[in-house]
Amino acid sequence: MSSLRTAFAVFLSLACGAGLLGRNDLSRFFTIHPVWVQKDLSWEQDPGDKQQKFANGSSLYFGSKGDFGSFRGTLVKQGARLGLAEGEGEIVYAGTWKVTDATTLAVDYRLVGAYKLVRPKGEDPLEIPGPIRHAEIHLGPKPLTSIEFDGTKFEATSAIKTSELKEHLQLYAPADNGKHAGPK
Repeated sequence: MSSLRTAFAVFLSLACGAGLLGRNDLSRFFTIHPVWVQKDLSWEQDPGDKQQKFANGSSLYFGSKGDFGSFRGTLVKQGARLGLAEGEGEIVYAGTWKVTDATTLAVDYRLVGAYKLVRPKGEDPLEIPGPIRHAEIHLGPKPLTSIEFDGTKFEATSAIKTSELKEHLQLYAPADNGKHAGPK
């Protein structure tokens, strides 16, 4: 009887450990791949700079300490390098992310910045900071090549510098970003 209990205890430990290992793998994956850019962008030639193209789109940032950022606006492309266009209209969300199981990320975020946006006549201005939103990102089969957030598909990229998104996020949410997204 004790060998049956021991076998059950070993099985239970392995099953729980596998779940934790999956979470750790996912956290490590997003630490290695913190920047994601919208898939299938329509790039247009910049009329003032033949070396540069631009597209309206989004990028996501998953910080190693659980900080999250979503940037919507104009992206610029010079060769293989991508970046956020300075001085163009943009919407910035800040918050936190965490792994909830081996296939799901939970994201709590809110609007923290809107710059140069034209609102339709009679429409109320955006509330900043906005209300807290919650989203779950369900991850597909491995290898993980894309994710979907807020109805948009994204792919990991190293073409945008992590430091650029992190610094940009700090412009709008200079304190601990977790405080901007409410309780975890």
